[in-house]
Amino acid sequence: MEDIERWIKKQVESGYTPQEVKDSLEESGRNPEIVDEVLGGGKDASSKRSYLYGAAVVVIFLVAITFYFYPRGGVSVTRSIDSPRRPGSTPEIVLNVDGNYRSLVIEEEVPEELDVIAQNAEVDEEENMIKWELEDVENVSYKVVTPGTSTGEYAFSGTYLYGGEERTIQGDSHLEVRW
Repeated sequence: MEDIERWIKKQVESGYTPQEVKDSLEESGRNPEIVDEVLGGGKDASSKRSYLYGAAVVVIFLVAITFYFYPRGGVSVTRSIDSPRRPGSTPEIVLNVDGNYRSLVIEEEVPEELDVIAQNAEVDEEENMIKWELEDVENVSYKVVTPGTSTGEYAFSGTYLYGGEERTIQGDSHLEVRW
């Protein structure tokens, strides 16, 4: 076998094409596929090519799926606050989600002077945070209880996580409490 391998390599080095060497082997009654094995173009090389083509298809598929599930700029969250309100009232804060998404996380920070009433959300009273993990929802809301006797202006802030990117909630950001 080593003799035939050397002969094949020597023929190619002398200027014969692999196909010419194959034809010569076939005419002499030998297996022409041995040329591919000796020159590295046989099953191993085609397997590598198949592997690379398969990997390329997988990468393209993953990129397409990523853009399908997380289209750039496709989602916004806007806060709506009915203001001004009287002391001791319970205004509703609405977070409107606009756009298509599969999964969305919203975190809202509420002023510490206000008590929170929220359903279907995680409320962290120590940090004054509300958190929602959403799938295909158009809006969420919660209520705050304003102090019974004092007036003032209260600032809200929040973020949402979409497509691996943290974005700021837009819209109303202040609740005015007055008589």
